[in-house]
Amino acid sequence: MQTVVLVMQRKFVAEEIMRKAQANSGARIIHVRNYDKALECIISNNAGVALIETPQSGEYDVSRCLDICASLREKAPWCKLFLCCPDEDRPCIERVIAAQRNMQIDDFLFYDTTTDYLISKLLTQ
Repeated sequence: MQTVVLVMQRKFVAEEIMRKAQANSGARIIHVRNYDKALECIISNNAGVALIETPQSGEYDVSRCLDICASLREKAPWCKLFLCCPDEDRPCIERVIAAQRNMQIDDFLFYDTTTDYLISKLLTQ
């Protein structure tokens, strides 16, 4: 069974992803709201995929999220890394695209991506 960790502040979105993914695939989906616990959770649950949301406000901006990804690349290289970013934040998008090109992350998605597409993307890794 595949384990996916969602590192997200948007609880409603995380719950919707969890509900749909578990109903359709049986995958184990874990939601972490505390970004400081992401690395520990991913490693302890041997997660194969992590979706890290870059919040639109607060201390966990794209730089902090990319720092988390760098730590994960080092300590959990088996985990596929996805960032979810706002679709209208040009500087954030540019950083995320550069991170993908530099292989710091595996892929990215935008906030306005449908939950069905997002689930499909996460579960086919």
